[in-house]
Amino acid sequence: MTSMSRERLEELLAGLVRSGGTSLHLSAGNQPWVRVAGRAVPTGDEPTAATALATLAGELLFADHLASIERGEEIDVVWASNAGVRFRVGALNHADGLGLVFRRLPEKAPELRDSELPELLGAFTSLRRGLVLVTGPFGSGKSTTLAALVARIVEERAVNLVTLERRIEFVHACKNAVIHQREVGTHVATIAEGVREAFLLGADVLMVGEIGSCEDLLATLDAAEGGMLVLAGLESTSIASAIAELPKLVPPPSRANLLVRLADALRAMIGQTLIRRRHGRGKVPLLEILVRNEPVARAIRRGRAELLEGLMAEGLGLGMQTAELGLRRLLQRHVIAEDEAAQHSTVRAGSPA
Repeated sequence: MTSMSRERLEELLAGLVRSGGTSLHLSAGNQPWVRVAGRAVPTGDEPTAATALATLAGELLFADHLASIERGEEIDVVWASNAGVRFRVGALNHADGLGLVFRRLPEKAPELRDSELPELLGAFTSLRRGLVLVTGPFGSGKSTTLAALVARIVEERAVNLVTLERRIEFVHACKNAVIHQREVGTHVATIAEGVREAFLLGADVLMVGEIGSCEDLLATLDAAEGGMLVLAGLESTSIASAIAELPKLVPPPSRANLLVRLADALRAMIGQTLIRRRHGRGKVPLLEILVRNEPVARAIRRGRAELLEGLMAEGLGLGMQTAELGLRRLLQRHVIAEDEAAQHSTVRAGSPA
């Protein structure tokens, strides 16, 4: 076993950047490895001692983070190397000791075209009020999509924009907009408190990184109803499941009223996941797109989330898209392979699409 000094960490991270890699993985009892072009590549170092990783974590993390790890909790923070490169750092305990993952963050905020997101999504950034939800499972790229929408607004609109994020992954430069990026737990205690302060700041646009509680949801709806354009993230497997699960965040007596508020405030939803490109060259977003119209609003008010996929299929002229249509379009552009599409398709072989 060998030690892992701060100096060696900086060397490994510098090498990761030079190679175009995306993450560095340190784990007690194992040698370090990096992910380059989607592949795990060992660094050739000796396995890292558990005591060395614990010492390194003590140098990098705050006391409250270390206490969370001791309680068996995972942490996820943003940290900058000596070279000024920003990383998202995850830490958790496992059978042999501590594990640390350093995921490189982009140097600039993504743009819609860089993220291979359809230009149609840019239309949502010109809305003056209401709610745009971006939903998907963990690791599906929701933060990237939200950041690309914010970047479009900052570039094109002279507005006052506030973000409320669990961690600030993408730093936006002030262009036409005035932007206040606020980290929950650092600059503001809770999302609900951040929304109240956004009203005091006179925000025109609010971005909520993730709705995770009843308080988050109600505050987000308050902002949308109060005249802001609100872009918000939500963890779910699909648009329909998101609409089915949202009412469960509030007490049963309030659920019918919540659905009415949601139907009235919602302007659009983007459901996404990431799937492999052809020949293993990274991943590409697979999207569902829902645009509010009266049938969509009526289905949401009635709590009929199962009707939404059919309404998306009928709403192609409004820019709507089902996941199946998204798969076909990626196949037609030769972005993904047929076997990858088959793994993600919900249509059985021989059945109509």
